[in-house]
Amino acid sequence: MEISARPKNILDRIVEARRASVSRRKRVLPEAALRMAVDKKLPPPRGFASALTGPGIRVIAELKKASPSRGLIRTEFAPASLAASLEEAGAAALSVLTEEDFLQAEAILKTFVNELRRDDHVSGWGRLNWQFHSTLYSKANQPRFMATIRNINNSGERYTRLQLYLTHGIKRANEEHHRLLELCRERDVTAACKLLREHIEYARQSLKQVLLERRESTEQAEDNNRRAR
Repeated sequence: MEISARPKNILDRIVEARRASVSRRKRVLPEAALRMAVDKKLPPPRGFASALTGPGIRVIAELKKASPSRGLIRTEFAPASLAASLEEAGAAALSVLTEEDFLQAEAILKTFVNELRRDDHVSGWGRLNWQFHSTLYSKANQPRFMATIRNINNSGERYTRLQLYLTHGIKRANEEHHRLLELCRERDVTAACKLLREHIEYARQSLKQVLLERRESTEQAEDNNRRAR
């Protein structure tokens, strides 16, 4: 009798993503070379255990930009300056989470899904949509490309909100965002690019269609009013 595999939870995915990341980085920079670079550039570590053995209550403060359970916590994340502030506030040690982009994208997507359920939060939909997509694009290391699409996004953010709100396209957008994230995790570039093109094209066509229908409806109503006079 076969026993079905246990479904992966968020911790399983974190461990899996971290192992894959470490494996890729070891191929780029072997551990021995990394140790040599660290020894030359950084002072000796202060000692995590010794920081917790002093008198009184010793606090371990945590820093992270996003959480898979809570979603996006802090839009602007500068670990060094935040760590200095926590040290000044009395933290004995710091736990700093600078997780891979896929987990950050997942956290942003969780926040985005929750916000899409609330019509009174429509003003933030475009911003969260950009944060999700830009997180996936960021590791391409193409600053000019990122600057271009950011400018396009800034100019058209209101149309993103209109498309989601007027076309009732939230369900499809959520499904495509989750699928896009999975394809990026699987490193399926061809399928991810194909889905992204379809995602953008559907948003364009659906918004164009609903605006045309509204204009026709308005013109028809105005025509009826003129005839009634």
